[in-house]
Amino acid sequence: MDFASLRLWNLDRDPPKFERNTRTGPGGSFEFRSLPPGMFLAYAEGRAMGRRAATVRRVELRVGAKENITLTLRPGVEVGVTVSDRGGRPVAGSKVTIERTDRIPIVMNLSSIMDLTAFSRASRRAVERQTHRDRQNYLKECGRRRTVTDEKGRLAGIHLVPGDYHIQAAVPGYRTGRRTVHIGQGSKQAVEIRLEKE
Repeated sequence: MDFASLRLWNLDRDPPKFERNTRTGPGGSFEFRSLPPGMFLAYAEGRAMGRRAATVRRVELRVGAKENITLTLRPGVEVGVTVSDRGGRPVAGSKVTIERTDRIPIVMNLSSIMDLTAFSRASRRAVERQTHRDRQNYLKECGRRRTVTDEKGRLAGIHLVPGDYHIQAAVPGYRTGRRTVHIGQGSKQAVEIRLEKE
């Protein structure tokens, strides 16, 4: 994929140290030169099939070796949200907020492939500080969404990368409905929120 963004983290450091970043060139190729040997985390993000996509991979570099790695970007999961009342009738015009709640993007992915508890509390905080700018950019682009349900109480065409999300629906006359959901790998996922009258 042309012009995907790549970041490389050295996992042998405590805390993991950001090493390099680059963008892919024509044909999706990229190259990092003069890296020390060790274990690294490669994180790539871009757009696939018109949707935001990301992937992460752990890579071990050996002394004097040239490593060829392939990172495959997968588009986000299509999520359908339905807002209804306690009787199952659709609630049109509900203001829905979808917000990412896990550590994004690097901290979440680190914890999925290695034990972050092996690092001290101060080191884990340092990881969060080092990724603050990435997390803010990520939130701006796909970590937080606000929209309104249609006449059938539905939201369609929302694409989210896998992770944990807090979904809230609010409309006058009803108590605010909240759900925390995990969006896993796959092509589609449905979420229903039931509202109670005030």
